[in-house]
Amino acid sequence: MSDNTLNSIMCLALIDGKFRDGLLTDAGNVVCDFDLESEEQDILTAIKADCVTDFARELHAWMVDRGGSNGHCRGYQAQQLGGMWDRRVSALGAVG
Repeated sequence: MSDNTLNSIMCLALIDGKFRDGLLTDAGNVVCDFDLESEEQDILTAIKADCVTDFARELHAWMVDRGGSNGHCRGYQAQQLGGMWDRRVSALGAVG
């Protein structure tokens, strides 16, 4: 499984507004050029989210559930930063 590629996709979504909009509205079209397994492409196209934070939250949950480490130690649990994080990211123009 390509956790690094999935993480790269999410990083790109944070810095590239056009890519982010495409990921939120037509993920299959924007991730087709990435080196992903079919299961990974399927999950990216199945996620329905209104903002990149919610998209990332769904993707992270799937990565952990499937037994991946998402680049962290296996015991890592994401914190629920919620509103404060969303406001900071939004202020930087990174939330779609």
